[in-house]
Amino acid sequence: MTWENPRPDVAIEAIDFRSKQTACGPFLVAITVEAPDSPEFWMSEARELGAQGEWAKALSALDQAARRQPSRPELWLEKEKLLNERGRRTKPLTRCLALSNSRPPTRRLSARC
Repeated sequence: MTWENPRPDVAIEAIDFRSKQTACGPFLVAITVEAPDSPEFWMSEARELGAQGEWAKALSALDQAARRQPSRPELWLEKEKLLNERGRRTKPLTRCLALSNSRPPTRRLSARC
């Protein structure tokens, strides 16, 4: 479930739950706060929009993420997945692979006890 703050300029200081004393009551498991200026926010937004079939809005959200951090391979991979679901292939996968190959190789460490 997501909730869009109708007053984003006002800080949220507390969350209150009220119950009508029925068999069911409200409870909170977790809260995730996302900053609209972060690439993670826009990638999450794109996934949600894509799941809802809002392809154009999802691609626009990925473009927002790319403007903020164009060197993230997973961003371009996410865009390729979205376009592939729509039956379109473009350059995002090529970009993702180029960025991945430009990073220094990682070493796998293992230990035995």
